[in-house]
Amino acid sequence: MTKFKRNAQSQPKHGHPLSSGASKAPVAPPVRRPGWTGPSYIRKPAKQTPAAVKENSSIEQIQSLSIKHQQLILDTVRTAFPAVDEFSALRPVLHAVREALEQKDYYKAFGTEEFLEAYTIRWSPSRALTTANVLAWMCSEMGEAAWVKQFFHDDGQKPSKIVCIGRGGSDLLACAALLKHSHQSKLDEISHEDGTLVDLNLVDRHDWSGVVTKLQHTLTHAPPLSKYATAKAHASNVPAIPSQVLNLAVNRLDILESGSTDLAVMIGPNPALITLFFTLHELYSISIPKTTAFLLRLTSEAPKGSLLLVVDSPGADVALSDSSNKGQEKRYPIEWLLYQALLPPKRRPSASTDSEEEEEKPAWAKLIDGGHEKEYKLPAGLRFPGSLENTRLQEEDLIVLDGDDPIVIPDDDNSGNEIADDDAAEHLPNEDDGAGPSIKADENDMSLVPIFNNGLGGQGIADDTVCLG
Repeated sequence: MTKFKRNAQSQPKHGHPLSSGASKAPVAPPVRRPGWTGPSYIRKPAKQTPAAVKENSSIEQIQSLSIKHQQLILDTVRTAFPAVDEFSALRPVLHAVREALEQKDYYKAFGTEEFLEAYTIRWSPSRALTTANVLAWMCSEMGEAAWVKQFFHDDGQKPSKIVCIGRGGSDLLACAALLKHSHQSKLDEISHEDGTLVDLNLVDRHDWSGVVTKLQHTLTHAPPLSKYATAKAHASNVPAIPSQVLNLAVNRLDILESGSTDLAVMIGPNPALITLFFTLHELYSISIPKTTAFLLRLTSEAPKGSLLLVVDSPGADVALSDSSNKGQEKRYPIEWLLYQALLPPKRRPSASTDSEEEEEKPAWAKLIDGGHEKEYKLPAGLRFPGSLENTRLQEEDLIVLDGDDPIVIPDDDNSGNEIADDDAAEHLPNEDDGAGPSIKADENDMSLVPIFNNGLGGQGIADDTVCLG
């Protein structure tokens, strides 16, 4: 056994000195903080600066009705259609309605009472909440308009006229909520001898009379009470709206095929409020020339001082095939199409015309120059077993300036449409009647956002869908 040599086994504490005699470089500091770095160590991600919140301050919020009056809309639907309490059982029917709308088979989508009631349960409440708040906002902002003055100072001798073109159920609910909001004290004190406050005319090419009748009965009759209800509860149990306050008419009429006489009878001789709630996009998707002809007939027959309220989805447009580029499409915003018909651009005077001749005055005037886009958000506290949506919308308000020089369109339906179509085509694109925007939807998505965007009775852009129990 060899002798152990200690000097041979030992090593310098700080290593062998460099042969050059230069000083040793300092040890680099550790990259990570000292701590546990074993196999179970999970490194925390570095802190990130939170992304800037997108400001929506430029979008005006609409919340003009109280919670009580908005809840009235939901309670009316729930009482008129008890099937809403079993909302999950309606999903097969709702899918069938959605598929029919995607295929633009409107007669199938609204051809049976079952489909009409399912549509009313699912989509009418959100639409009614939105339109009711828009109506209340309009009345508060446009108090100088002739129709608004008549509506607020109505003595029952001359009822205010409202013509709603579109899905009748939601428009009835919105007008009922507007009545409660604007005439609460008058409704509480009204007697059977008092006259009508509102003359409401609902127009649609599908038969909504069954749905509207159920909603009207619920609004004008006291809600059912338990047999154990107290005498005080029975005494205070009154209908939401007295039956004589609202004179309701339901017209099954294709507005695109209607004549000037039909519009004159529906609107009447006095200033009226004419609404197109999420309907104009559908009309333009069916036919641009026919829709333009309808707007020209409306201009001809609307009395001076009438209001036209158009509400649709922001950025809604119509896609048409481009004849110059095969396979390509051109998109036309419905706002542009609307103002091309009602407020066409001024024409340059020709050399043969007298320069001193007075320019032709427009028949309509805008009441809002900016801030058309608005948003309605569901307030906290609403109770409803179905689905409701927040809504972004675009609003256009116009008023008839002068009805003394109407646009001359023959009363005959066919000849009137032909002349109007030729006149409308001067500033508008040509298209086939079947042209329209494509609709795509997720098979499992019950919010049906694309259906909202096409204006077939939806609510604009649905930001989020919630179920309120």
